[in-house]
Amino acid sequence: MNITSTQSVVEHGNPFLRGDPIFDEFFSRFMNPPQSAAQSLGTGVIINSDGFVLTNEHVLAGATQIRVTLADGRQFDAELVGGDPASDLAVVKIKTQDPLPTPKLGDSDDAMIGESVIAIGNPFGLNHTVTTGVLSAINRSIRGDGREYHGFLQTDASINPGNSGGPLLEHGREVIGINTAILGNAQGIGFAIPINRARRIVDDLIRHGEVQATWLGHVAAGADPRAAPGDGLRAGHGRAGLDRLRGHSGRAVRRAPRRHRHLAGRHATSLAS
Repeated sequence: MNITSTQSVVEHGNPFLRGDPIFDEFFSRFMNPPQSAAQSLGTGVIINSDGFVLTNEHVLAGATQIRVTLADGRQFDAELVGGDPASDLAVVKIKTQDPLPTPKLGDSDDAMIGESVIAIGNPFGLNHTVTTGVLSAINRSIRGDGREYHGFLQTDASINPGNSGGPLLEHGREVIGINTAILGNAQGIGFAIPINRARRIVDDLIRHGEVQATWLGHVAAGADPRAAPGDGLRAGHGRAGLDRLRGHSGRAVRRAPRRHRHLAGRHATSLAS
């Protein structure tokens, strides 16, 4: 689907002595600088039959009007449900009672490097463009807009401006990622947010309009000599024992990056053991 957002842009500065900071400040404060409309083009994914649409937050940043166009030509006004700049994800809701096509969301944890993927989007306004490639890497870290993002999927399927928020599909069937970024000085290097990570964020945005913080902590207690061998502590020593995250969903967790990936998909009120 095609998402068009309209932003109101204030034209700062004065028309006479451009570049002079004193006069620029004066005109910005007292002369009511003119406003103009700017449009941002992106893509989205309908995630359920209630009309909720997942896209990138940067597609909608500052939007005063949101318009959604489906592949069959139907157009709808949409309202922003919530956005999270830290994850670059946002949810909007289509205002319609008509049935909507909903793709199946896959399991990005099972994605394998080298498997075929398809990217769908609207690059440079070329609606509903499909490109193919492979999953080049997983758990990539990238930096952009002053932030660092972790755990991204990397693909060589062609992604361009306008693809943001569109689906990355595994074997053309299930959505495993949300296309988000490209490496500007290279070719064939694009990045997508894993759909498993997006699930928790989407749920929070729909329920609360924002992402609820998740906390990872521990409980300290005096060392028990009877439990010391099982905890890896030497008996007779007064070292404190800590509750540790040893596993999650039946999988062993021994390293910090894996622990963070597993917890990223959990709700703030859930418990991990």
